[in-house]
Amino acid sequence: ANHFSGSLHHAVRLPMVFLVSAVMLIGGQAVFEHLLGMKAVLSVVVEFAGGLVFLWLVLKKRAV
Repeated sequence: ANHFSGSLHHAVRLPMVFLVSAVMLIGGQAVFEHLLGMKAVLSVVVEFAGGLVFLWLVLKKRAV
């Protein structure tokens, strides 16, 4: 969003963040359903990946 807005003002950056995230979620869902032929919701994949990253960070911090 910083790259697309070209401004450091929050009045410009915040709406740009909403727009970029909405486009990415809608595009990801379209790819997930049409190109991959899966009928699940993209949030399942996002939550699974987020859970794996969370566990990795917890285990990494515990090892240090």
